[in-house]
Amino acid sequence: MNIVARTATAALIASSAPALPFLAIFLLTGGEPGSLKIALIILAICAAHVFALGVPTFLILQRRQLANRWSLMLAGLALGSIPSALASLPSALRGGSFNFSFTLAFGLFGVFSAWVFWFAWSRLGPNKSFKPTPLRGAA
Repeated sequence: MNIVARTATAALIASSAPALPFLAIFLLTGGEPGSLKIALIILAICAAHVFALGVPTFLILQRRQLANRWSLMLAGLALGSIPSALASLPSALRGGSFNFSFTLAFGLFGVFSAWVFWFAWSRLGPNKSFKPTPLRGAA
């Protein structure tokens, strides 16, 4: 699989992974509409983050040969928490409180998505374990 298809497939899998628990709640509770709505909102936010921020960050880290599980999880924490922190900053500047749980939740979604991306990307690579051996007597 070439690098573009491999990266796009891993990005699709990673962007849908955080929404799966809420989809499971929707299916297990007999179709509670609130959990489906939350799953779709999380899917949209995660897809935007993964494709707009995560994939370019991965490509930069890969070009510099720094892309590994831990660097991607750290980047996922930053890319998940920084936009949500910036979104809640105006209310904090007007005298409101800063919502740390909102920022932490999106940071953890970023870590989880980055781990899923790395797992999928590493598994979609070429299979190097198959090494055919020549038959005896074949010359």
